[in-house]
Amino acid sequence: MAKPTPLPFYDEFMTIFKNHNISNWEAKDFVKLIMGNNVKINKKNQFEIYKALKILVRYKYLSIDPSQSTQNRFSYCETELMNELRVSPILNKLGQIFELKELELLKQIQEKEHNISFIKSLCEDNPEVTDFLNKKIEKLNDEISLIKSNISLMENILA
Repeated sequence: MAKPTPLPFYDEFMTIFKNHNISNWEAKDFVKLIMGNNVKINKKNQFEIYKALKILVRYKYLSIDPSQSTQNRFSYCETELMNELRVSPILNKLGQIFELKELELLKQIQEKEHNISFIKSLCEDNPEVTDFLNKKIEKLNDEISLIKSNISLMENILA
C-alpha cells in the first residue's frame, strides 16, 4: 500500500482554505499568498506549491476548470470535499461544546424533576395547597420541555 504523499506548505494551504473561497484561481494566486510579498520567489518553493496543487487535485480537494484554463495555466476551483474539510473541524468543536452543554442541561432536568417530586410529596401531605402547587409543577414541566428542546436542537445541528 502506498504511503500518502505529504502536502508541501500544508499549514499555508490550510490557512488559505480557511480564509478564502477558491474559484478560478491560478497557481500564481496561491504562490502570492504563500510566499507573501517576497519579491524573490525561490524556484524550489514555487515548484513545491505546484506539486501541492497537483496533490490537491488528485485527491479531489481542488478541481481544474477546463473552461477557464489554458494549456499553460490551470484555473483551480474548490470541490465539495474542500467544503467538508473546512466544516469538519467546526463540527468537531461543536460536538465537544454540545457534549458539555448537554451534561449541564441534563443536570438541570434532573434538578427540576427532583423539585417536582418534592412538590408532589407536599401535595400528598397537604391537599389544600394542591391547586396552587400544581401550577408550579406545570411551570417546571414547561421548563423541562424547553431544555429537552435545546438538547434536540444540538443533536439536529450535528446530524
